[in-house]
Amino acid sequence: MQTVVLPQSAATLSFQLSYLALCGLAIGGKAYTSLMSRYLPSKFSAAIGAGLGAQFFTLPTVVATFGIWRPIGILAAPLLTLLTAITMVLGSLRLIFANNRFPAIVIDTILTHLVTLITKFSSPFAEVPAIVLNTGPAWLIAIAGAIIPILLVWRINHGSPQTAEPQLPSLNPILSSQTKTCAPKTLGSEFPH
Repeated sequence: MQTVVLPQSAATLSFQLSYLALCGLAIGGKAYTSLMSRYLPSKFSAAIGAGLGAQFFTLPTVVATFGIWRPIGILAAPLLTLLTAITMVLGSLRLIFANNRFPAIVIDTILTHLVTLITKFSSPFAEVPAIVLNTGPAWLIAIAGAIIPILLVWRINHGSPQTAEPQLPSLNPILSSQTKTCAPKTLGSEFPH
C-alpha cells in the first residue's frame, strides 16, 4: 500500500530497512525464538529471537550502505525496545494534544526524560566497536543467519523421535509402544545364571 501511494519511498533506506526488519521478525524471528526458548525464559527468547531475525535480514543492506555491522544491536534491541515504544506512543499523543497546552507540556517533559534515559542507556552499546564487512560476506552471514535457525527448528519439530530420544523402551513411551513382547527364554539367554 505504501508503494502504491508513494512509489518513490521504495528507494529510500528507511523503507528498505523497515520492511526487511519486518520480514526478519516474521520469518527469522519465529525460528530464533523457538530455538532460544529451549534455553531461555520465553520473554527473553522472544526478544532475542526478534532481534536476531531483524539483524540478519537487514544485514546486507546495512553493510552495502555503511560498510559495517554492529552485532551488539542483537543485545541492545530487546533492552531498548520498551523505552522506544513508550517514547513513540507519547510522541503520537503529543501530536494529538498539539493545540492543548497543559497535556503538551507534560508530555514534552516526559519525552525529554525518556530520550535522555534512552541516550544514557544506549551509549555503552555505541562504544562497542563495529565489524567492517564487505557486501559478499554480509550476504553469506545473512543467508546463514536466516536459513540455519529455520532448518534447526524444522528438524526439532519434524525430526525422528527415535534419533533424538534415548533408546530405552521402558523409559520412552514412543518406543515402548513399538516394542514387541518376547518369550522369557529370548530375553535372558545371554546370561547363563
